[in-house]
Amino acid sequence: MDVDQLFSQGPWPDGEIAADWQASPLGHPHTWCPSLQRAVRRCLGSHAPAALCWGRDLALVWNPAWSRAFPASPSHLIGRPLDESLPDLHAALAPALPELFAAGAGPRRESVSLVVNGTVPARAVTLEVQPLQDEDGRTGGLMLCASSLPASTPARPVTPDLERLLASIGDGFVVLDHDLRYSYVNDAALRMTGFTREQVIGRAPQDILPPDLLAVAIPQLREAMRRGRAVQYEAHMAATGRWFEHRVYPSGDSLCVSFSDITDRKQSEEALRRSEAAYRLIVSLNDAIRGLQDPDAIVSAVVACAGRHFGVGRCFYGELDASGVVTTRREYCSGGETVIGRHQLSTLGELIARDLREGRTVAIGDVTADPRLTGSEAAGRYSQMAVRSLVAAPLLQGGRLAALFIIDDPRPRTWSHADLALIDQVAERLRLALEHAGA
Repeated sequence: MDVDQLFSQGPWPDGEIAADWQASPLGHPHTWCPSLQRAVRRCLGSHAPAALCWGRDLALVWNPAWSRAFPASPSHLIGRPLDESLPDLHAALAPALPELFAAGAGPRRESVSLVVNGTVPARAVTLEVQPLQDEDGRTGGLMLCASSLPASTPARPVTPDLERLLASIGDGFVVLDHDLRYSYVNDAALRMTGFTREQVIGRAPQDILPPDLLAVAIPQLREAMRRGRAVQYEAHMAATGRWFEHRVYPSGDSLCVSFSDITDRKQSEEALRRSEAAYRLIVSLNDAIRGLQDPDAIVSAVVACAGRHFGVGRCFYGELDASGVVTTRREYCSGGETVIGRHQLSTLGELIARDLREGRTVAIGDVTADPRLTGSEAAGRYSQMAVRSLVAAPLLQGGRLAALFIIDDPRPRTWSHADLALIDQVAERLRLALEHAGA
């Protein structure tokens, strides 16, 4: 696409661009050098308000976002020298120009006073100013980018009736303009996100949303803007643990986004998924041990089913004698060192052994951070065995610790209450199977 065609892409606030290229120091776009063409393409392709000053006359070119943010920049002045088209901006930048055009100059920030969105008086705006090289390797121009407008940028007008309607709904509702900056936000959206109106209006999602939410939201918003049709997506805000369902509707050159908190639904779905998975595990256990009478075969079948279900590195069963020695004859191991053999119960850690003797299931999400292991020799042994997380379920006989059912993994892991309940259930199922086999 020719550079002059890029100017017709708009949308420009005052209609099609009316630049007089014959009167411009830049000349017609067909005559521009490659470095100027690249700079103009970059300027026009920016979603943020951006302008380009080029040559000794500082001929100015800007994109539609700049025109919308700064209405004192009508498009018929594009191509004119900076001191003619935007004298206030020229006056603000003039003291820094010699340094900016000096050899080796780098990017810098300049604070200037401009009328934003037609609001007076003028307000301070931070411009990112980057020198650009020409064909000779010298500074040929400056790229100006208003990366973040003042937060008090007025929202797009909303009629009183519409305002009352949007305030009455329980869903969050926001409007983003063509440059994906928030121009409206209702009270429900503020309650659900914890932001204030001043933190949102005039900002882009990149300015306020966490990275995990941005990674999902930005591609969806751009897709809706590009295709001009509604999209729907779910996103998780890790900082709050909440899930939101978003519905994006293009409206002219804006996007209307409604969203609702679906955390309860997602938790119910996860609980159902876990329940179904637990049921499948118990069924598979029953199928695997049906008809088995050999204790070692029963243990092998159970630890293999449990190890695969939880996706862990190791799962094993050990019997405890009166001297405190745990004997393990069968294990499931997806890699790493075997634990088959005889081990002192205390190698798990004195505090861990105490909990197990008292009949309490032990869950460790990260052995390097568990206070029960801090400074103990056991922490070093876990490291040698490549164990970062584990669950140990005690099996009692006559009130005495008789055996252990343990799963461990080389990665840190958060064990849920549902995980622990299922592990206890598997351990009890193994105990009953061994008892039935006379072990």
